[in-house]
Amino acid sequence: MFLIKKPFLRYHPFTQFLILIMAAFSLGMLCTFLSYFVLKFAYNIDLLQSQNVLYTYKSANPLRIYLALSNSLGLFGLPAFWFLSLQNDYGIKHLFTQKIDFTRYLSLFLLMIVATPVVYFAYKLNKAIELPAAFHALETFMKNMELEAEVATETLLKMPNVSDFLLNILVVALLPAIAEELFFRGAMQQIFFQLFRNKHLTIWVVAILFSALHLQFYGFFPRMFLGAMFGYLYLWSGNILVPILAHFINNAGAVILAYLHGKNLIQMQEEDLLNAPVYVYATATLATVALLRFMYQKRFVPRVM
Repeated sequence: MFLIKKPFLRYHPFTQFLILIMAAFSLGMLCTFLSYFVLKFAYNIDLLQSQNVLYTYKSANPLRIYLALSNSLGLFGLPAFWFLSLQNDYGIKHLFTQKIDFTRYLSLFLLMIVATPVVYFAYKLNKAIELPAAFHALETFMKNMELEAEVATETLLKMPNVSDFLLNILVVALLPAIAEELFFRGAMQQIFFQLFRNKHLTIWVVAILFSALHLQFYGFFPRMFLGAMFGYLYLWSGNILVPILAHFINNAGAVILAYLHGKNLIQMQEEDLLNAPVYVYATATLATVALLRFMYQKRFVPRVM
């Protein structure tokens, strides 16, 4: 499969999608096994015996190594780069069709700040969902996955020194932003636009897949909202750096908030955003819509997505 020379745009979009998914599965497995060997050599952790050791280990570094290699590099980054590199004129170069001025970058930064309460409101609504009794087993499974993810997040966000903070900016914020945006907005959004020929349907389908592949049901709505926003930002800007930067600001914001709170430099934490007054959510929504409208007015018309 990895010896394919033919530009992928000549294949049917569904075939392209299957190739991308197969690449993600293959490279994801390869990099996961690579992380096993690295962790065995560096920390004497045997993931073949129990992967849960990552979530209870006293140091966050093993978890950082695992996430960087298995997820950012293997599952998303390498497959997307490989896929796009064989697209000729519609590959890597096409991701940077337009130059971005300072005004757009400033608007993007403000957008991600004011959209934060909106994201947390979506998360609040998502957590309130209760499945019917017939789906109790599924709900229990999803809640257990959420608990594991919360333990992993707590492990990562314990940052006693600056080096831990900088490592989290790299592993939690920067690498996922680059890898996931290349995969979902750079590669997958291009594929589904060829299939649907409808930019709105394409963006929302990819946003749903973006959220679903994180395998965290109680974070589905906020991730879908962010995925759609990243998709429109890429469509309107014609430059993959815009959704990458937006994704980075979103992730880095959580890291910075946790670090400052851990150092007792601020009192605000996630619970405060989840329990904010209604007027905060309403104001944030209006500001988000206004900034999105501004970025839409500054859009360009792309040849393909």
